[in-house]
Amino acid sequence: MKILVWIGLILSFSRAFAGSPFDSCVSGLYGQGGLSLREAQEYCLHDHAPAMVSCQNNLFQKAFLTPQDSFSACTENKNADISYRAGDLYHGQYQAVPSADGKKTVCTITVNSEEERQSFQKFLPATAYNFLELLPQPEADRFITRDSQWLQRSCENQVRCDILVISGHFADSFLGDKGFEISMTDLQTFKQKAECQNFFESIKEVYLFGCNTLASKNADARSISEYVNVLIGDGVAPHTAQRIAARRYTPYDQSVAEKMKDIFSSANFITGFTTVGPSGKSVQPTLEKYLSTAYVNGQKEEGREQDFTKTLGRLGMDMVKPDPKMKSLSGTYVPVTVHMTSTESVTKFINQYGASLPVPVVDVVNSALAQGLLKKDAVDKIKASLTSKWQAFSATQKRRLLCPLILAENENWLPNDIDCKSSIAWMSADILTPTRP
Repeated sequence: MKILVWIGLILSFSRAFAGSPFDSCVSGLYGQGGLSLREAQEYCLHDHAPAMVSCQNNLFQKAFLTPQDSFSACTENKNADISYRAGDLYHGQYQAVPSADGKKTVCTITVNSEEERQSFQKFLPATAYNFLELLPQPEADRFITRDSQWLQRSCENQVRCDILVISGHFADSFLGDKGFEISMTDLQTFKQKAECQNFFESIKEVYLFGCNTLASKNADARSISEYVNVLIGDGVAPHTAQRIAARRYTPYDQSVAEKMKDIFSSANFITGFTTVGPSGKSVQPTLEKYLSTAYVNGQKEEGREQDFTKTLGRLGMDMVKPDPKMKSLSGTYVPVTVHMTSTESVTKFINQYGASLPVPVVDVVNSALAQGLLKKDAVDKIKASLTSKWQAFSATQKRRLLCPLILAENENWLPNDIDCKSSIAWMSADILTPTRP
């Protein structure tokens, strides 16, 4: 997992809750490059970032400096101010969209390892399949912003994908050393755009190569706190790490599998890993064994299922089928209390996770209040009870677990005796007390 530390592209994990000013600040500053994720977080925590972001935008737009050069220049002078339009900074090469020649199209989104793409190209015959990489490749000496223009372009160019293959590290977003991130939030948002309907409806077979890409809420070998530490160690902002872990192991929000089935609701099947998955190099031999028979001589879907079970299924990969009759929730507001339908279930969640996942717990309290599952006087009692429980923490544990409430715009829940801004050591991992889900 240490490979992800420098991949740190990872801020996008926090885009699952993209309304937070802190998340937007770090995304804008770190996304320009030239400084570490930790430095971006510190700038934003202390409200030093807007001038820096404006300066970097100016230098990228006008001078096309490298990320490091622009950061160095802006450190000396942050006074540059220029209006920034999304897309002005992008320079890269897209693969040409295949012509309508009767062949099926295999679309790949290669965020990290290339072995999966190479295997599909090796075993699916070119006489029957076109291959299209949806992500652009950088031009020499030019910087590619980490945004979703590739998806907008696919929709506008009427791209059709019979098969979609995504490879990358995953925790609510696909990430990797290519410098892009593919978030579930973006996929859900674009699915609702009129110009993207045909793109999503064309996808009939989905292969998701990444850890937890079809995760349910079932427990695995990791504890909640261990997973939070892994995520923070990989560069995820701590409030977002708590939310991702809660989504993975608790009734909080929809599961990843539910979201994927909603995004790819027109697919005949979706494959992915329900827990930690192998690297691209490790999965490649088994993938090629599967592909060597699954698409030979017009193999039908039923035959592919059998081949899958005998090969990739033995690696812990799962195959699910969306319900075409189920109404899509993409683009609509789904409360984090979606799996909590009573005051009792909300109260149970708060009591069970108040000491280990304070950010998701406060999210649930706020959502339950909005949904009418809690009354205002009950919320006041819950806050007093949690504050009392948190007082038993050591000073270090308080900062690690509770300071992320600032980043989640819930600073009013913080006990008065916590100083979160004199040091941001609480943004690091490895201090949380393990708590089994």
